[in-house]
Amino acid sequence: MDTWEVCHETMARAIDMAKPLLQQMSYNGVVQEINGTDDFTIDLQRRGADMVLFQEPGKALFVEVKGANKTYKTAYIEVIADTRTGKLGWFYDIDSHLLIWVYLDTGRAHIIKVEPFKAWATGILDTYPSAHQKAYKQGNDTIGRLIPWKHIAWGIGPENFGTVYLDTGWDNKLNDMNLLPGEGYHLRCNNQGITGYNEYQGSYQN
Repeated sequence: MDTWEVCHETMARAIDMAKPLLQQMSYNGVVQEINGTDDFTIDLQRRGADMVLFQEPGKALFVEVKGANKTYKTAYIEVIADTRTGKLGWFYDIDSHLLIWVYLDTGRAHIIKVEPFKAWATGILDTYPSAHQKAYKQGNDTIGRLIPWKHIAWGIGPENFGTVYLDTGWDNKLNDMNLLPGEGYHLRCNNQGITGYNEYQGSYQN
């Protein structure tokens, strides 16, 4: 199995593990994976959307899922995606509402509201040690900052950060975290699924 296949398998497993939690968070138990080659799907993927989580009919949150085979005490926040070109890493590009980081070996998952995380981390990234990505051999050499998870939890607060174990349940573990941000998207749909979106401001209701 080559490097791309290993990475792809890790991400596929992470999405499968996160899906029951997302279904629990969805108003109707339905989440939709983002995959395909059409322009709209590619646009969603560029925003960092792996899944769409429906909170009301026609309203949704975009969710990015990251996976790793081994559990670490630090988050690898990619700041350079390719050292040869200087292309910026996913930290600067991500435009989803939620980031779910799944560790396959323990089932531990960290749930982060992206906007408050980026606001907090932007000014302090350079104070954390840098590291090259070593989990997978790949053509592009990436650089990230290693931020302890406990620093992220303290920095953005329990209303923006939660930790669950996907294999043991989570019903009573997210009480401090309001997972319904005040921003989202109206979705345009047809019989083939989602065809477009536009931003809106408002509050979600349970």
